[in-house]
Amino acid sequence: MTSTVEFQGAIHSPATSGCGTSSAGCSAASTDAAIAFSFEPTIAEFARVLAAAYTLPVTAAWIPLAPTAQFATVGFIAISLGAGAVPIDVLTGAPPLYLGVGGVYPTGFVGGEVLTFIVTQDIGVQVAALTRATVSVIFASTDQTAIQVTRRINAICMVVGLPALASVVGGQVQILGDLPGATEGVQITVANAVIGLPLGKGRGYGDAITVMRNWLLETNAVPGANFWVRGGAAPVNLLVAGT
Repeated sequence: MTSTVEFQGAIHSPATSGCGTSSAGCSAASTDAAIAFSFEPTIAEFARVLAAAYTLPVTAAWIPLAPTAQFATVGFIAISLGAGAVPIDVLTGAPPLYLGVGGVYPTGFVGGEVLTFIVTQDIGVQVAALTRATVSVIFASTDQTAIQVTRRINAICMVVGLPALASVVGGQVQILGDLPGATEGVQITVANAVIGLPLGKGRGYGDAITVMRNWLLETNAVPGANFWVRGGAAPVNLLVAGT
């Protein structure tokens, strides 16, 4: 079984009051044209379809598009802004991610062990990346498990004005940036081999577009958590299909 998405609509051109200096190609009568198309999405069968009205909070920062987060993967999404809504920005992508490899727990820390990473933001090819924040962590002897290590890291994140960026994934420490897109990076500048975080850099990915009124996208099974929005308190009508 293959799902098919179909659309129907019409384009209306009002009557013209004048055709300038030449009448060639002009018509005083109004014209209408019907449009319709359908396609078979890349996902063979949608397990879930959601049609919902959603009010985007006023935000200048990127926030997750809450309805799509209910999906493991999204194969199709359509957005229609309500009457009077201002344009919004939509981004399909993810923040930078740096996942520890080979971290050993318990760590055996005796106190004084360190880890430092910076969160950067590129603002153009002609300008060096800006450092948004530097997270310098000094571990204590009580930081033995992966959870205790992430708590120590997140405590310093909060001090320097960042949200909690560290978590435990598959038994390893992961550092995930707070902003999506290709402009943000997380760079380890002082490594800690015990918790599996060597020198290196993780970079986010994704591109943003501005939705003036309507937008639709057929995707190749993009994770539902990878849709982000920003803008003013806009009424948004959504059609999402996926798994």
